[in-house]
Amino acid sequence: MFKLALTACAAATVAALDVGCASTVPVTADSLVFAADAQWRREVPRHDTRKLQFSIPADREGVQDARLIVWNFPTMRDAGDGQTIQTNVRRWMAQFVQDDGSPSGSNAQRLEYRINDIPVHVIDISGRYIAETAEGSGVRLDLPGYRMLGAYINAPHGDYIVKLWGPAPVVADNLESFKTFVWSTRSGNSPWQPYPNDDGTPPRTTLTATKNAP
Repeated sequence: MFKLALTACAAATVAALDVGCASTVPVTADSLVFAADAQWRREVPRHDTRKLQFSIPADREGVQDARLIVWNFPTMRDAGDGQTIQTNVRRWMAQFVQDDGSPSGSNAQRLEYRINDIPVHVIDISGRYIAETAEGSGVRLDLPGYRMLGAYINAPHGDYIVKLWGPAPVVADNLESFKTFVWSTRSGNSPWQPYPNDDGTPPRTTLTATKNAP
């Protein structure tokens, strides 16, 4: 699951561009800055709503690469009641089914953080991935053994969605890098210190809630 015990590797004191076990590079999405794994392959976003787009190498023969995309939709803004966030969480949940027929929420984890004074909502879900090939197309994928890590960021100048998805082993290989990416969320004028708190999170990162996924 997303919140793991702090490993010796993640606890190591590291240089500014070496976080945990992976070197990182700073990337920006409008006024936000993230620390991205240097091994991720940055791509040109295909749509205006995509602010960042990466292909994440599987490094496994015959296994598809994973992907990470950061979106910002100008009309999407949570009013403070959590309804927009909940709508997105439910949409993500609907993109997965379980082969045994159990609700996808039964194996999902939802956490809420405050990172550099920015509320961030995270979900970790796995199963058979059945998202539409394009929104509204009605044509769905059918990819067993997939996993998704999603984050909804209530930034001061707009809401952003971060989504990493792909074959479960590839996502697992990149869990620490995703955590670094999310925990590094900050405004451009806010410095980030890559030294972990007792629970493995960087300073100015606080776990504020743990919830059951809907």
